[in-house]
Amino acid sequence: MSGKKIDNIIVGKHEVLKNRIFGMPITKMTRHQRVAFTAMIKIGYDTLKKDPKETVFKYNTKDFLKMIGIKNLGKRSNLFSKCEDEEEKLRGEDKDYSVEKTLRELLTKEITFRYKNNKGETYQVEGTNLVTYFKINKNEITYNLSDWIRQRVCNVQSAYIMKLPILSSFTTSHAVVLFEQLEQRRKWGKWEVNIATLKKLFGFFSNEYKNFSDFNRYVLKSGISEINQKTDYELDYEPVKEGRAIKKIIFRWFIYSSSIKKFKTYIRENFVNTELIEIQVGNRTYQSSIAVAKNGKLYDMKNSNSYFTIDEAKRIWEHLYKNQHLLKIKSTYQENKNVTENDYAKYYGCSFTMAGEYYENIILITPVENKLKVKFKNGAIMILPEEDFLKGVLFGTK
Repeated sequence: MSGKKIDNIIVGKHEVLKNRIFGMPITKMTRHQRVAFTAMIKIGYDTLKKDPKETVFKYNTKDFLKMIGIKNLGKRSNLFSKCEDEEEKLRGEDKDYSVEKTLRELLTKEITFRYKNNKGETYQVEGTNLVTYFKINKNEITYNLSDWIRQRVCNVQSAYIMKLPILSSFTTSHAVVLFEQLEQRRKWGKWEVNIATLKKLFGFFSNEYKNFSDFNRYVLKSGISEINQKTDYELDYEPVKEGRAIKKIIFRWFIYSSSIKKFKTYIRENFVNTELIEIQVGNRTYQSSIAVAKNGKLYDMKNSNSYFTIDEAKRIWEHLYKNQHLLKIKSTYQENKNVTENDYAKYYGCSFTMAGEYYENIILITPVENKLKVKFKNGAIMILPEEDFLKGVLFGTK
């Protein structure tokens, strides 16, 4: 088997080293098919790392299910298909999910790669099935990959690292496809792609989603929403017209640190309007109220509810995070609801500031004589009025 061995790349326990070719257009694939194939690549990589000549891959069935995001086998998540004898029924088996069905379908899915010259003319095509054989029972899954795929699993060229736990958390194939494309271009911050190519990546035929508004509503928005909620990406996009028709999409993104992501998520889920301190973004200064939408976008309330660009939003979120102790926040929660003991759990793990001093990682909050007794991970204890606590609590860490 040719190709450079991947000894110089260290992949974590929950990561997948995936060749860019695996992200090329294949055919229409469901969320289960895409995630299962990525999991099989992960298992194949780990096996071939130990023995590059291995051709049979085996894995514990229960662990495989966890890897692809199936925690238990219930009424709608069966290991085996309900139909066993009639092939027509097997093909029409759409109501209930089964691992068997997903693996059977992977036997028929193809991946192709075209070689082109400087003129853009194809001079060679290679193709293979994603999986060439499988066997599954309650204890073990066994399968084979073609030599063509095995070669690229072991080839470091054009490879990128996928985060399998994030991938398996997605509920739609749209999010899986977008996440895979973003991971290939993670450091770029921008990806410009024409609509025709984008549809192929999603596995759509040319006659599907001819109306961009439908493509936008049912594909782009659903995929982007999951990515912004479940990953460290902040992703936005801009449709570009040529004449009257939208011909391409420009995706832009930046990467949040985990602490800023936690802070942003908390604000988005718990607050509607936020009165910000004076914020300098480029040559412009903002003092107005900024609405935080449920999708995480920031809207400028003084400018007909227009939302900030992704670059402006990044600077604003970072500024907010660094200056949490100065924020004045309006919310239904703080204005119209009395804080009860059960509500305090949402502050566990957060930090607190008072008089310029930071106290990290709240582990316990107990009401004591109209005040709050707050305990921190380092053992520090503070007793203060609830009002002072709400002013000083930080939603992220220092």
